[in-house]
Amino acid sequence: MTKLFKSSNLKVRQKRAIVIGFCIAFIFYAVFSLMISIGLNELDRVEQNQVNDQLSEVKSSLEYEMNSRLYLSKGIEAYILLRDGIDVDDFELYAKHLVSEDDVIRNISLLKDTTIVKAYPLKGNESSIGVDLLKVEGQRESILHTINGQKTVINGPVNLVQGGIGIISRTPFFLLDEEGNKDYWGMSAVVIDWEKLLKHAGFIDVNSDIELAIRVKYKRDQVDTFLWGDQFIFEENPILSKVTLVNADWEIGAVPFNGWTNYSNYSMPANIVAVVIAIALGYLIASLMHTKEHLRHTMRFDSLTGLGNRTYFYDALKVYINSYDVKKEPFALFFVDVDHFKMINDTYGHIVGDFVLREIGQRLNDNFSRKYDVFRIGGDEFTVIDSSSNISENIQDTINKIHGIFKDDFVCEKENLVLNIACSVGVAVYPLDAEDEEALVTIADEHMYKKKNEKKDYVHKG
Repeated sequence: MTKLFKSSNLKVRQKRAIVIGFCIAFIFYAVFSLMISIGLNELDRVEQNQVNDQLSEVKSSLEYEMNSRLYLSKGIEAYILLRDGIDVDDFELYAKHLVSEDDVIRNISLLKDTTIVKAYPLKGNESSIGVDLLKVEGQRESILHTINGQKTVINGPVNLVQGGIGIISRTPFFLLDEEGNKDYWGMSAVVIDWEKLLKHAGFIDVNSDIELAIRVKYKRDQVDTFLWGDQFIFEENPILSKVTLVNADWEIGAVPFNGWTNYSNYSMPANIVAVVIAIALGYLIASLMHTKEHLRHTMRFDSLTGLGNRTYFYDALKVYINSYDVKKEPFALFFVDVDHFKMINDTYGHIVGDFVLREIGQRLNDNFSRKYDVFRIGGDEFTVIDSSSNISENIQDTINKIHGIFKDDFVCEKENLVLNIACSVGVAVYPLDAEDEEALVTIADEHMYKKKNEKKDYVHKG
């Protein structure tokens, strides 16, 4: 069996603690930075969702308010198709029924061919009766576009002659002749009050948290037509929503009332805070681990020699004994005691005594630590555990090697002393000499004192 216990290297362990501490700090910063990014993105998403929710409400309201009135023309169209035309006198009653108590519709006009033959309400629109719109400047193109397209066309918002701003919806009517061909009959024109429409749809709301703008969305080869609001909203990364109308596509853009919150501005301060916290955390963890390693070292290693202490020694013995129960590999325990160490302390003082102990520890460590476990268990007592193969053959060699490290003089330059020091060595083999740790220690200790008692005084000043 090879050496079980490594010698302590406190500086390496403490450096490792520092590295681990700051690795944890880096991981914390990376996670915290990711959380900041996710959090800021989530705030962006929440703000966008809030705008989108409000936009959805006004968009749905606008579609309802607009389409419900545009489809009035479809009712007139159905009436004409069923009756092969409409009596202009009946038109007033029918139109009155359609727009009853609706303050958003300004008026409904009926055109035979391209000439206005009826208007409701008539009051304020008397002058339009009999006007051929093909002959009116600015109306001809729209009228022809409606007839040729054979579908409802929405114009506006435009300034109305009667005053105000309106949306004009024109729907052409076609009757089928005997051969099934479409024969243009005329058209209806519904004028919608633009401001009232927007108010009903919730666009003009002083308590709104969003700003809105509306435009007509054309195909790529056409320029979008701006309808209402601040057209710069469409340049401020708005939330967009398509408004589906009868034969028209409008688009609403929405942004927060005070503009989008630039959460990216919080990213750098938050990351600076994260760095500070991470460094503090890393320092705290490194300090705690540093202290833990120091305490661990103090508890298990001798502060004077750096060798394992008495506690560590007995822990080692238990491990060796437990290992024998599994592997059946015996080991030898050597007790090493410095001869007449008390006389050295009394004669030269503790400074020299400490020097001697440090030097012995260093020599034992240099000569035995690679294959053996070496401990200082108190005072001038050291132990060496040998678990190599052929222990019975190696015991004497190990004893000789231990004595050999004492052959060189101990030179204490600080006190200008040269000391010649010897030691006594006792040995016990597990399980040959004892079957438990206390008995093994006792036997090795007894053998060591037996050797010590056979010696004479050999300490001198050189």
